Amino acid sequence: MKPQAPGFNYAEANAFLNKRWTAVMSEMNDSRVPKDLRPKEHTRTATVGGWGKSKLHLQPSVNFLRDLSEAIQNGKAKKAGRK
Repeated sequence: MKPQAPGFNYAEANAFLNKRWTAVMSEMNDSRVPKDLRPKEHTRTATVGGWGKSKLHLQPSVNFLRDLSEAIQNGKAKKAGRK
C-alpha cells in the first residue's frame, strides 16, 4: 500500500491521468482532426532527449573557477590602479 499524502488521492490522480492519456491518444490518431491541430508526440532524439543528457560539454581546458578567480583578481588590480 502506498503512503497517502494529506489531501492527495492516488486513485483520483491515476484515474484522471489515464483518462487524459486515453483522450489525447484518441485525438492524436483521429484522422478527422486536422494534422496541425493534433497533439504532438515528443520522442527522444539522437542528440538530446526530453529528460536525457545534453550533448553540450565544456572543453577540458575550461576551468570556470580559475577563470572567475583571475577575473576577480584582475578587477581588483584595475580598481587599485585607479586610486
